[in-house]
Amino acid sequence: SISRRIERSGGLRWAEKRIASGQKAKLARAAVELADNMRAQGMVVITRRGVTADNVSSFHPRFSPIFAFTNMSTVRRKLVLNRGCFAFRIDFSNDPERTIRNAFSLLKKRGLVHEGATIVVVSDVLAGDFRVDAIQVRTIT
Repeated sequence: SISRRIERSGGLRWAEKRIASGQKAKLARAAVELADNMRAQGMVVITRRGVTADNVSSFHPRFSPIFAFTNMSTVRRKLVLNRGCFAFRIDFSNDPERTIRNAFSLLKKRGLVHEGATIVVVSDVLAGDFRVDAIQVRTIT
């Protein structure tokens, strides 16, 4: 009960003072600020090694749980230790859009999100030979 009360109070606000150094940290900070401003019902993070999800969690989204998706079981187990992070292992597709749809489908099936929910998607997936770093705002359909 103490940790729940402190989490709601915002604590010492160290995450707000954290300096984002590096591209992944800056991407994560922007995504968290977007999710907080929109009061998104969740953040979906597609990550292979867990670095993006680690960064998102370190900026402490105020209103949005983090749903991290990876294709590696070892990374999934590590991600469950992050603050506010629910980690899942799914197979990634070469098509990033299909991977995102699969993540949404799993969340809906487990009752973690509902139709009409606003979700901020953060991805660092490979599409062919290219890395796709992106922030998207989606509505669950």
